[in-house]
Amino acid sequence: MNNQIKSVFLLALLLIAGTSWGQGFVLTSLNTTTTNYSDCDSTLSLSISPLYADSSMPAEINFALNGANFSASQFTSVVYWGDGSVTTHGGGTNSAGTAISWNPPLNHNYSGTGNFTVLVQVTNPMNNTSVLDTIFYTNGSCNTAYVFASTQLDCDNDGTTDSTINNGVPLIITSNFNTFFATTQNVQAVFNNIPSGTYTITVDPNWLVQNGYQVESIFGNVISVTQTVQTFTTAITLNCVNSQNTSCISGYVFCDQDTNMVLSMPDVLLLNVPITISVGGLTQTVYSSSSGYFQSTFNIPPGSPAVVMLNPNWLAVNGYSGLTGPQTILTSPCNNMDTTFLPVDCNNSCSQTACASVYVFCDANNNNVFDAGELPVIGAPVQFMTSSINTIATVYTDSSGYAEYCSNSFPNTYLFAQINNYWLQQHGYGNTTGLLTLLTSNNQTSTPGMYSLNCGSGNTCADLWTTVTPWIGYYQGQTNYIKLNIGNYGPGTASTYTVTMTFPSGVTPVTSSINLPGYSISGNTITWNLTNAYAGYSYSDIIYFTCPIGLPSGTAHYFTSTITATNNTTDCNTTNNAGNLLQLVGSSYDPNDKTVDLEENINPATTETLTYVIRFQNTGTAPAQNIYILDTLSANLDWTSFELLETSHPMQVINLGNGVLRFDYPQIWLPDSSANEPESHGHLVYRIREQSTNGLGTEIFNTAHIYFDWNDAIVTNTTYNVNTALSIEEISSDAVKVFPNPATDWLSIQTALDMQLVELVDVSGKVLISCSPQDAQTGFSLNGTKPGIYLLRIYTASGIVCKTVVKK
Repeated sequence: MNNQIKSVFLLALLLIAGTSWGQGFVLTSLNTTTTNYSDCDSTLSLSISPLYADSSMPAEINFALNGANFSASQFTSVVYWGDGSVTTHGGGTNSAGTAISWNPPLNHNYSGTGNFTVLVQVTNPMNNTSVLDTIFYTNGSCNTAYVFASTQLDCDNDGTTDSTINNGVPLIITSNFNTFFATTQNVQAVFNNIPSGTYTITVDPNWLVQNGYQVESIFGNVISVTQTVQTFTTAITLNCVNSQNTSCISGYVFCDQDTNMVLSMPDVLLLNVPITISVGGLTQTVYSSSSGYFQSTFNIPPGSPAVVMLNPNWLAVNGYSGLTGPQTILTSPCNNMDTTFLPVDCNNSCSQTACASVYVFCDANNNNVFDAGELPVIGAPVQFMTSSINTIATVYTDSSGYAEYCSNSFPNTYLFAQINNYWLQQHGYGNTTGLLTLLTSNNQTSTPGMYSLNCGSGNTCADLWTTVTPWIGYYQGQTNYIKLNIGNYGPGTASTYTVTMTFPSGVTPVTSSINLPGYSISGNTITWNLTNAYAGYSYSDIIYFTCPIGLPSGTAHYFTSTITATNNTTDCNTTNNAGNLLQLVGSSYDPNDKTVDLEENINPATTETLTYVIRFQNTGTAPAQNIYILDTLSANLDWTSFELLETSHPMQVINLGNGVLRFDYPQIWLPDSSANEPESHGHLVYRIREQSTNGLGTEIFNTAHIYFDWNDAIVTNTTYNVNTALSIEEISSDAVKVFPNPATDWLSIQTALDMQLVELVDVSGKVLISCSPQDAQTGFSLNGTKPGIYLLRIYTASGIVCKTVVKK
């Protein structure tokens, strides 16, 4: 018997029994505490129960049906879903607080996303009473929020971090309508299927009680979720609730200048030193504070054995050595801690760590103060200097216009800061500050200097820029990824502008991967007509391209991008309005690599500008706290022409002299690929000219060394360019044969060209083997050469042919 027949049958029984229409459950109101609701699926489900909501129902919104004289009743409900759909339902119940069973169920599938006003009306036909309620429903796309939660313990509540907790901290994010749970793994908690909205972060109170902690503070405890994938950073500080099962380890790290193994007057305290502590089968890494102090707290009884040691890789990178090996000590009560000394032999190179910082901004009212509402200047290269001519580091300002540099080797209590006038003019700014004096601070809480700029008024120019960068490998017959980057460095807004991206003939873009809206495709060009590139704007889009099969390995594929201001917008720097990427078909994928935008053979008749991309990825099992890259520039490059085009994260550039650049990413906290693959990548793009004096046969090598925290360096591939009269297109692929390649003991060369000289050159440019062939085929032994990459130069009557060879 269906519900409608049941309803008629029950109504007939009630009439026979003499029940009047005025009797039964008289409805007075319908309400829910969830008047606004958002989710990211296409179905909305409701439940209704008499007198109070039935939260046990697997419904998204629970209503309470209020009234007088509750008794078993049958009801009719009508739902206006807000998208034009109206449904009618019947159902009944005889139990307060139990959800009414409706036929059909109170569920609705929405065909698209949007905001909907849902009206629910319930009627008791026995007494003709009716009530209604309205909710506001948002159906959006699913979001994922990555929250990087740095959880610190400050057990004695003295403001100093004692230790950190990277894993197992349960977090809760809550809005007015939704609550979600996730637990940190390697400092990161992942919240999936989050509707857009503003959420507050808290730590699970039950976990705090069970582990003897209480929250001291949460910095960055409010997140605003608006996109499909977003990352947020929050700093959580916990206090320890003292108990008999809580114990601590603490001490100092210092340069032991007098080698007496204890901290005394001439010694220098060391900042940010990683100390490894193993106790109870667990291992923690803590870092020393600006006062050289470290402390770690454990939920184990005092007197438990622990092994404490300095990170050996950190010692090696800094040229230091520990004066003690791993120390076995006993944990102590946190209110009466013993002191552990970790002395370091610093080779008399230590001095007090100090910091200097600056804000760069548009000074609208010319008062040299960064006032509320004034515009920060993003990406400005601030030169920190010990004198008016000696730059020790260049730091690029972040999204707030802030740049900071810390060092153990400041000779004075002050530094100078300036921004190169050429850069300012190139990007449309006027310099009203010049050389700024900054006071350093030895407590890592420096007082920022104010570097004010004249950004004009109303008619300022924009500085539009674009680059194209690689994203993993590039293979035939596969879908490959290319990253388009655009932005505006200048103070003016480009009200309208055009972006184009060209791709090789035969390559097909996957249009569903294009996230930048408003595009059109004609031939092998994608075009966007866009608006409002405001100051500090930047955007990246990873676009998929399908590469056809049947191409020779090593085929050169060029991807280019352009950005052009329109509608009378002035672009004060057009030298960065074009990007260029060379991809070689079949190239292997290394997540840490270096590429150059020109083919191996370059024209000796022109002074070329080379654009380099260095990519890095954290493929470890925990976030990388600090990353730096050492890049030794070829002597055949004009070092003074270096220009940073783009960086994925805030970065410091330190010129170490002799063409060696250090790209520093302090406190980057780059997540590992297993926890968050999209955010585990980083890159930088710079360009530099070759020397104008380079002639025929001049070679340009370039290799980068990437350091993740204190691990050994990852050495990238070596890029190679040579000024030669013959280009790749002018030489048939069969004109010169080099085999085997890779080689082991012997290398053979065969060609129809008139060979005059053959040279084997290492990556430093040194000629290792030289021979004069007597016929069209020659060869030589590779005995005595190390495994690696070499250049083979073949001098012919027609010009120079260069080949890259590998010895296994």
